[in-house]
Amino acid sequence: DRFMIKFFSIYLAFIKQQIKSLIEYKFDFLMGMTALSVQHISIFLILFAVFTQIKTIGSYSFYEILFFYGYSQIVRGIDHVYNDNIWVVGWDKIRDGSFSKYLVRPINAVSHIIFERFQFDGFGEVIIGIFLFVFSKIQLGLVFGIKGWVIFILFLISGLIIYFAIKLITAAIAFWTVSSGEVMIVV
Repeated sequence: DRFMIKFFSIYLAFIKQQIKSLIEYKFDFLMGMTALSVQHISIFLILFAVFTQIKTIGSYSFYEILFFYGYSQIVRGIDHVYNDNIWVVGWDKIRDGSFSKYLVRPINAVSHIIFERFQFDGFGEVIIGIFLFVFSKIQLGLVFGIKGWVIFILFLISGLIIYFAIKLITAAIAFWTVSSGEVMIVV
């Protein structure tokens, strides 16, 4: 219990520092959000263009594909918000020797890496994902009961664990190869 309180108080302190840096560099934040929005709008337009020519892919309709895409963006966006800093280990923390700073700090190295950077632009992915998920859910006429929402949350948590594990495993390759950023991108 005390561990969790300490854990979240440290996490909140790191988030406060990130917010301070966002206030300082507003244009950078806006550019990141704009680029992310353009990326997701482009994907939506590509899906729309494909489905204007083809009514189904396999047995999936446009709204079913949109439903899956929206759900995957919710998971990916949440992962992006809290877990995106693991990429720095794969790219350069081992090569330049700066990983050692995590080893001498009084908190767990993996926790510190996660706490160090809170990606607010991931909220854009979550918002877009929620919009597409709800929109396609309505179009498909899907109704979730309590069991459906429990499954939704369990799959969400499972997806987050899978994303985290894949990033952590591929970033850890850098301990043997000095850099694993390319491997992380491929995986």
